[in-house]
Amino acid sequence: YVISQGGLFCPERYRERLIRNDEQRFLLQKQGFFDYIKKRDGVIYRVSSIFLDDMIRYNPYDFVRKVRAPITFIHSVDDEVVPWTESLEALKYANERSDGIFIRGPNHVYDALFYRKILMNYIKNLCQRRILES
Repeated sequence: YVISQGGLFCPERYRERLIRNDEQRFLLQKQGFFDYIKKRDGVIYRVSSIFLDDMIRYNPYDFVRKVRAPITFIHSVDDEVVPWTESLEALKYANERSDGIFIRGPNHVYDALFYRKILMNYIKNLCQRRILES
């Protein structure tokens, strides 16, 4: 099993959300990066052209399509950075034994304790199903 706690995303759409104005485009071209200030909490992220180019170059759905093991996507519907629908979309590319767990709770920031409880419950149920099947 492969378990993904977070979203895959459409790189072009994510790039559009990151680059908000002409000044950022100019800085990206001139110095190779710009500082992205998150509206909600004012956290500053440095976004480089290398990062953005890599996002376009590697399509995450191609990787999902190649995975032979079942994949379980765990994603919060409250995620404001990567919409949970991106994991739902990725599920379409995964093999037929894959599934998704879409929860209410933490935003984009990973909350280890919260996810650990969900993950442990999921694994417990998975093991119980396997025992019943055998």
